[in-house]
Amino acid sequence: MMGMKKNVFAVTKTGLLQAAILLVGFGCVTYTIEVYNLQTEVSDLRGELSEVGDLKRAKIEQQLNAALLLSRALSVAIELEPDTIDQARYSKIAAKMIENNSSVLNVAAAPDLIVKFVHPVQGNASVIGLNYRENKAQYAAAKQTMDLGKPVLAGPLNLVQGGEGFILRNVIHSPEGQGNTEPELGIVSVVLDKSKFLASLRSEADETIQSVAIRKVSADSGGKTAFVPISGDQDLFQGDPVIMDINVPSGKWQLALQPVNGWPVVSEYFLRNLLAFALVLSSVLALFTILNRIRSSKEVAEVRLRTALEACDQGFALYDAEDRLALCNTRFMQDNKLSQARVKQRPSFEEILRDGISEGRYHTGEKQDENWIKQRLETHNQLASVQHLKLPDQRWLKVSNKKLPDGGVISFAVDISEIIKAKEIAESSEKAKMRFMDAVSHELKTPLSILLGYTAFLENPEHLKSVAALKKQAGDAETFQTNLDHVNAVTSEVKGHAGRIKTAGLQLQTLIEKVLEFTSPKAEAPVVQDKTIRAGQVIGPIAERFRTEASQKGLEFSVIIEETTLQADPLHVERVLSRMIENAIQTTEVGSIKISVKPSGDFVKIMVRDTGSGFHGEIDGPQDDADSFQSDLVDFIKSDGLLAGVSDVEKSDGEVSVDFDRGLGKLVTFTLPILHDARKAVAKTVAAAE
Repeated sequence: MMGMKKNVFAVTKTGLLQAAILLVGFGCVTYTIEVYNLQTEVSDLRGELSEVGDLKRAKIEQQLNAALLLSRALSVAIELEPDTIDQARYSKIAAKMIENNSSVLNVAAAPDLIVKFVHPVQGNASVIGLNYRENKAQYAAAKQTMDLGKPVLAGPLNLVQGGEGFILRNVIHSPEGQGNTEPELGIVSVVLDKSKFLASLRSEADETIQSVAIRKVSADSGGKTAFVPISGDQDLFQGDPVIMDINVPSGKWQLALQPVNGWPVVSEYFLRNLLAFALVLSSVLALFTILNRIRSSKEVAEVRLRTALEACDQGFALYDAEDRLALCNTRFMQDNKLSQARVKQRPSFEEILRDGISEGRYHTGEKQDENWIKQRLETHNQLASVQHLKLPDQRWLKVSNKKLPDGGVISFAVDISEIIKAKEIAESSEKAKMRFMDAVSHELKTPLSILLGYTAFLENPEHLKSVAALKKQAGDAETFQTNLDHVNAVTSEVKGHAGRIKTAGLQLQTLIEKVLEFTSPKAEAPVVQDKTIRAGQVIGPIAERFRTEASQKGLEFSVIIEETTLQADPLHVERVLSRMIENAIQTTEVGSIKISVKPSGDFVKIMVRDTGSGFHGEIDGPQDDADSFQSDLVDFIKSDGLLAGVSDVEKSDGEVSVDFDRGLGKLVTFTLPILHDARKAVAKTVAAAE
């Protein structure tokens, strides 16, 4: 309660503080608008100067391109007519190309670094015959052009003719056969008058509106950037001018422009804006006083609501009709790792999900991110929904959403981590128990069944070949009865011991069955534990358990296994095969029972063939209809009281089929998937003992 009173007082105090801030704010607004207007004016002025600079740069590039075209045309003419071109031909070409370019003073050609042609000849005839190799200053510039293999613009330079100018040098190939030791390159030099070159750039505005300066950007001997003045006041570059780069052949110039009187410091609308904002400020202050009273009462109610929400131990969030976060408490922010700044941005529910995915705040499991987001959005937009959400820190939240009449959504999130953890521990323990009991069932019942099977032989030793042979060798008539009595005494004693073994074994079998039945789940089927198993190791012992029972009925019993490897649960295979053999023995009075295992394509077939005419079990209705009989037999083999309505056949991804002929018997086939990678290439046959 005390905290809420402080919050209410804070709201009232905030209103007064806002009034003071408003006064300062209007002053800042006036200043900001003035700065904006000033920046706009300066920006517009810089834009105008940039347009002027673009025009001047275009003129410079136009003149340089004309000079470059002149040098290249003369170079090509010399390359094409190395032996026939003369001074007259050279002057004719040059005069035609420079007739409209007054800034070109002369153009000379040195095919082998020796000046051979010049135009105009008048006033420049002394240049003909100049050997660049003998003039160090001229040779360095010529060699630079040849080394670069492209045009080079030099200057401004003091010209021999007087004044300053620029020299554009371009590369040409010299005529062959001169016996030169230098590379076969020459140069064409175009001399430009600086004053005439720059005169074409000037305009009337350069005197009254803007100041213009040009400089050359180069590198000094130490590799540092150096600037060479070309025209205008170079101090212009030290201020804040509009600077434009001009690419010249093998170099760069810079053009600077600035208003003649400098940049403006105040906008032309400053006084007008100041008066307007003074009037607006008076009106707004009066309106603010009224609105602040209304807002204060609203904020007090919001403070009370937020205080109540913060007291909740659950995460709370309210989304508006556009599905944007309108209100939430601290617990919700902590669960979703949201900062105060992010909450103030009022993100949508989808944006919160996507931010959480990108930052690893949510655990999507095996689902793709987009599918997970789609499912959460569908659940969120339902009229009412409950969803369990797992976080990366292994906590679980129970998220409950409810649609509001205005289209908004209210959401509560409860931490149920302890409940989920307890449930997972219980499920893990149950699965561990089931895996253990399945393993124990197979490992105990298989050797016990074999033990009881061979005990049957000991209970009936007279059926053993060795006992029959011993009786035949009992001797003559005088000693026959005595020896036979001894044999009978031995067999009687073996029977007695076998009976006690059988009794103990049956008691142990009953105990194991009871234990397994007691520990088996009642409401659901055991979890299938598929393993990679060899047919001989599993199916052989199962079949051998029934050999004695078949022998007691005088049936021929054989087991033939083509060794292979398959993927199945041994316990399920044992149950299905046991019912198949049990039915064969019970329905066969005379003849044989043959058990065989054979791979067939992608499957392995376990087949039980007998010469019987029916099956053991309760069947409703007559057996005259073959289809009905086969269906009932398959149901009998599939049935198992321990499987809670789902058969071993279905759990093993297997299939049971019956081929029946009352005259010849029947064939029951249990088909299972085969494991190709582990299949054995060599077949192994296990012969049956008599």
